[in-house]
Amino acid sequence: MSDNAIRTFVGVALSAAVSEYLTELQTRLKTLPGRVKWTNLTASHLTLTFLGDTQPDFIEEMSPKIQRICEDFIPFQLALRETGVFPHANHPRVLWVGVEDESVSLSALKKQIDEIMIAAGFDIDRRHFVPHITLGRVKFLKPASELLHSLLSTALPPLIWRVESVNWYRSELKPTGAEYSTLKVFNLNKGGLA
Repeated sequence: MSDNAIRTFVGVALSAAVSEYLTELQTRLKTLPGRVKWTNLTASHLTLTFLGDTQPDFIEEMSPKIQRICEDFIPFQLALRETGVFPHANHPRVLWVGVEDESVSLSALKKQIDEIMIAAGFDIDRRHFVPHITLGRVKFLKPASELLHSLLSTALPPLIWRVESVNWYRSELKPTGAEYSTLKVFNLNKGGLA
């Protein structure tokens, strides 16, 4: 990759209400003992496909292909489902809030975007897709910590939001954490019935 490559991923935005709730949850968890690198939730999103170093001309080349994929999908709803950790509670590395994809549109969108990126030569993570929003990455937590218990016992509110587009994001790593900006927006087919 040349020097003008930028770090990118494809994902969907969260609603303002979901972002606000997750920020409140994260703020509450930050008061508990443990070392966690908390995610910047100011530009909250749900990642579909992480690409890493990407050439700007590749973004221009692939954008019409992603738009064509998005035109095959009508807007759909997502909801907060559960809290969890990766890989498991005895060895937590990532703290997250899971998302319910009842229509499986999100998973289908991801699969099609992954396929065109793999065909273009990207090494895409092929593990089972678990739709989630990352709250933080664990640096150190004591076993059975209060923070972990608080996260895993959180009763999530019935927050639902409508996905009407897919975004291509830039991620800039800074000392204060990653900062995200939207490079491209691909609208779903609003001519269909939701």
